Amino acid sequence: MWNSCGIVLDESLHNPSFNRVQFDTFRTEAGLNRFVMTPSKWVEHTAAIGIVSKAGRYGGTYAHSDIAMEFASWISAEFKLYLMKDYRRLKFDENSRLSLSWNLNREISKLNYRVHTDAIQQNLLPPDLTREQQSFVYADEADMLNVALFGYRIYYMMRAASIQQNVKTTEIFGGLDIFATLSFSLSGTHLQ
Repeated sequence: MWNSCGIVLDESLHNPSFNRVQFDTFRTEAGLNRFVMTPSKWVEHTAAIGIVSKAGRYGGTYAHSDIAMEFASWISAEFKLYLMKDYRRLKFDENSRLSLSWNLNREISKLNYRVHTDAIQQNLLPPDLTREQQSFVYADEADMLNVALFGYRIYYMMRAASIQQNVKTTEIFGGLDIFATLSFSLSGTHLQ
């Protein structure tokens, strides 16, 4: 029970100086009649940072919101159900908003891509180029568009992203849209 307790988990995750040895002592003494635990004793002996206890005027015991919600969930099953219901509602709302924006960006990017490739095919490709040479023309035009929109060639964008996210460049290449926003997509339409 104590191992899965919210306050211990929270302290273990967010407090590198949490005194786990003293906590284990408290855990073994918890069933004894002489055992008394106060918030100030907890903070003093375990070096906890998730709870603050002050005595005197304007004093009181204050807990981090995660700890307070875990405590309230333990006391009231009704509160826990409301909390879970509200969490599901918020996640549903968040996903609805994000998926709408993502789909809009995807559709605009798809339209821009089609307009861009058609313009290259009609205006820039000489009829006597091989398929490989045509792919270089497309790549060069796409790179020029990246410079116009983002200020960087694709190579530098990929390199910066791979360093920043500590992943291989090839893993980022498929997700170039991480750099683009709706405004960039719309400005791409005006450039064409």
